[in-house]
Amino acid sequence: AGSRWQPPIFGLEVKPAGWDPDLLGRIRRLGLDDYLLDDGVGWPDLVGNAVLFRFGYLDGFSDAHLEQMASWRRQGAIWLNPPHFMLDSKALMAALSLPDVRRRLAEAGDGLLAQLDRCIPETVLLTEESAVRLSQDRQRWVLKYAGFDGGQLAWGGRSLRLGAELSQEAWQDALVDALALPWPVVAQEAVPTLAADIDYWDADNQRRRMSAGRSRLRAFYLRASKGAVLCGAHVTFSNQGSAVSEGSGAVQAPAYFV
Repeated sequence: AGSRWQPPIFGLEVKPAGWDPDLLGRIRRLGLDDYLLDDGVGWPDLVGNAVLFRFGYLDGFSDAHLEQMASWRRQGAIWLNPPHFMLDSKALMAALSLPDVRRRLAEAGDGLLAQLDRCIPETVLLTEESAVRLSQDRQRWVLKYAGFDGGQLAWGGRSLRLGAELSQEAWQDALVDALALPWPVVAQEAVPTLAADIDYWDADNQRRRMSAGRSRLRAFYLRASKGAVLCGAHVTFSNQGSAVSEGSGAVQAPAYFV
């Protein structure tokens, strides 16, 4: 009923007009109950060859739910985002630096390794050993949870710490604190984002202008038999801090490639 969605929360300082966090209540008022799976009754045993999308990290589901997901796949269902723990962890990107992985990618040909090196920022799993290197070059790195924190903080910039925005002492403290956590943390090479002044229309259809909005571009793909299919992209601009890309003050629009 929205009891936990009380500002101030991530990206939202005050309640907007018309704030209605009662998700289940809205579903029922709209007559969409039939599409809502009652968790008290249990998930269906069979879904056939349905195409499934899982919303949420795996550590947000019970062991029984995870087993049901695996069962559906064994029976022929297709997952757009397969329920494998390794695919839920940003530490997967650190594998690009492993010699055996690089060799296999190079053997695959078609310039795959060079393309991944160009598109994926250098990613390092935070360990006692790597922390020494990271502490000496804070301007180059950001810290973020790799996943499995149990509090849904590993996405949306919630756990992001930018070395360039911290003093050397604060950066060192951030590394020490992250090493003590019981879940994986990665450091990733900071990639500058486009900052721009943009015009937009607000909720009252009035033209406004945002100054120095930082951008975040997202593209959504579906896996195909060969490669992937781009299903769409959107860009978000926000000047409310580098870690917040979709707060109530953000501007968002589709992105088109020409």
